[in-house]
Amino acid sequence: MKQLVLLLLMPFLIISCTEKEQPITKEEAIAVGKRLQGTVNDGHSQLFDSLFMNRVFVDRIAQAAQASLDKEYKKSLTNALNKRTIGREMLKSMAADDTYEFLRHYEKDNQHHLIFRMYGSSGINYHDIELVKINDRIGLADMFVYMTGENFSKTLARAMELMSKETGERSDGTVLSAAKYVQKIRELMNRQEFGKALQLYEKLPPEFKKDKAMQLMHMSIVSELDQEQYRQALAAFEKQYGQDPSSQLSLFDLYFMDEDYDKALKVLDVLDASVQGDPMLNMYRSVLYTRMQQPEKSVQCLEALYKAKPDFGDGVLELIANYIETNNNEKAESLITAYQANKKFDQQKLENLRYLYPDFAAFNEP
Repeated sequence: MKQLVLLLLMPFLIISCTEKEQPITKEEAIAVGKRLQGTVNDGHSQLFDSLFMNRVFVDRIAQAAQASLDKEYKKSLTNALNKRTIGREMLKSMAADDTYEFLRHYEKDNQHHLIFRMYGSSGINYHDIELVKINDRIGLADMFVYMTGENFSKTLARAMELMSKETGERSDGTVLSAAKYVQKIRELMNRQEFGKALQLYEKLPPEFKKDKAMQLMHMSIVSELDQEQYRQALAAFEKQYGQDPSSQLSLFDLYFMDEDYDKALKVLDVLDASVQGDPMLNMYRSVLYTRMQQPEKSVQCLEALYKAKPDFGDGVLELIANYIETNNNEKAESLITAYQANKKFDQQKLENLRYLYPDFAAFNEP
């Protein structure tokens, strides 16, 4: 029953293995990153699911919990984890326009890592995936999620500790019922039924709501329902985790809503350094500099983004708008022409931009 509860609590898990590890080449690791990006963006989860290794991940959990797990417990937990389709669950949580982009490969402590960016209307997040090779097969050993600020092994270890406390105070049936509530909440969130999700969340035991993962879930729900509730949830999260560098991405919205733009910029700088550089963050910097009434810096950020990612259509549109706002008309006209010539870009978005600047000559030319 404990294994089932833990699985229901988690949106997706990473599984590892106990056999002797083999060396991985840089080329092999990068090939995995490129394949994973392609399949996820095509809406297929099979590769993501098949990459998950089995067995030693429970040892990672034990290390994170600073505890040991008996052999039978490890076996039952491993069997339960093997039944999950993590890639499919991740795809369900992504918005239709979200992209999953492989940013880079790096090595640390003789382990190969892949950094991915998830970006779209649902916001921005990063995954740092650790690879392992067993029996000539490369798979995923663990994954650091920037939105939670921790590895899955640590998240699951904390969930196990919570379960242990709950089973000591409540019946197994109550704990199982709460875990099923969590699973149902995630399903409602995936269907955009946030009002119903919040109603179920409020029925969870208080101990569950104190957990970091549960707080993040609550923040995601209320962000879609009420901005004041969202701000209050963010403020509560900052009070508990504000000094934790790994939790800063979750606090960006709070600083933005409170108009503390200097703190918001620092969050982006810390994040940028952590992922070893991501030009996409210049999109967010541009918005902040616009709010700070520093249009020149906003333009500079968008120009840097365009130089690094010329095929990012939304970035091009933002740069066009900023050129118009700062009277860089020739540059705006040139970029409009380039946007119209790119068949991959959504031309309706350019048409929408035209209505915002009806007096701009380039939008009225035949």
